[in-house]
Amino acid sequence: MSSLKARTRANSRLTALLDAAAKQFAEKGYKATTTRDIAKEVKMQPGSVYYHFKSKGELLLAVYEVGVERVSKRVKEAVEGKTQPLPKLKSALRAHLDVILDETAYARVLATVQPSEVPEFEAQLIALRDDYERIFTKLMKDLPFKKGSDRSVIRMLTIGAANYAQWWYRPDGKTPEYLADQLSAMIEGCLKE
Repeated sequence: MSSLKARTRANSRLTALLDAAAKQFAEKGYKATTTRDIAKEVKMQPGSVYYHFKSKGELLLAVYEVGVERVSKRVKEAVEGKTQPLPKLKSALRAHLDVILDETAYARVLATVQPSEVPEFEAQLIALRDDYERIFTKLMKDLPFKKGSDRSVIRMLTIGAANYAQWWYRPDGKTPEYLADQLSAMIEGCLKE
């Protein structure tokens, strides 16, 4: 169990602080959000934020960690028990899109805050993102791609397309399941028959 998870279980105030930070980062962006904004959201004194986190960057890192943990858990649960590569990938994409499109602040932070915005934590943010993307690397390794297909590019384009959906998606339009089916169909077009 990560130390953050243990700390949040022991401290509901910390959970509220992370939720407020996620909301502020999602609405305003990392750079425009101040610790004062976050503190105000949870009715804390601005200096109290620093009791839990040394900097705004460290707070973002914690929000990112929670977001990655949530989406990873959903994707892993979605593929559990499935054995065929393409149906597993389709289930993973559905779970990923469900999380990304559910409008939670954590999901929006994952898709919109770039690690380069926080140079002091860029390496850790990239590592969290890469850990998550390894799930899709494993899912795609068993797919029989046509000769000349670049698995890593297809994986990155797929995740990028799924993440970008939050900018144009409308809940009254196509379902996340439909979008996952369409992404899967595009990938299937790259597979040997």
